[in-house]
Amino acid sequence: MIESASAATQRNRILIVDDEVELRALLQLKFQKFGYEVELAASGTEAAVLLQNSDYSIVLCDLNLPDFPKGADLHRLSRNKDSKPLFIAITGYTQDSPEVNAARLAGVEYIFSKPLRLKAILDLIALGT
Repeated sequence: MIESASAATQRNRILIVDDEVELRALLQLKFQKFGYEVELAASGTEAAVLLQNSDYSIVLCDLNLPDFPKGADLHRLSRNKDSKPLFIAITGYTQDSPEVNAARLAGVEYIFSKPLRLKAILDLIALGT
C-alpha cells in the first residue's frame, strides 16, 4: 500500500509549545536537524489554534504556560484529534510535584523535567512513531 503524501508529512510534523523563546529556538533547530517539520507556539492559546487547524505526529508542550489552556488542557485537546499525536510534556517542576501529578491524572503519560535530556525524548519518539 502506498502512503499518501499528507500522511507522510503529518508523521514528521512536531508542534513545540513553550513560553521560553530560547528553548523553543533550540528545540526547533534540534528537531529540524533530525528531519522534522517544526511549528512553534509561545502560548496555550496559540497552540490550541494550531492543534485545531493542523495535524502533528508529536506535540512537545510545557505544562506551565502563562495563559489558558495549560499543557494538560492541550493534551486533552490533542486526544480529540483523529491523528492522536504523541504528546510529550516538559516542565520545570519535579516529577513528584503536585503539578506533574495533576498532569498524570489528566492522562499525560510522558513528562520530562527541565533541563531536558534530548536523547531520552528522541528515544521515546523513535518508539512511539
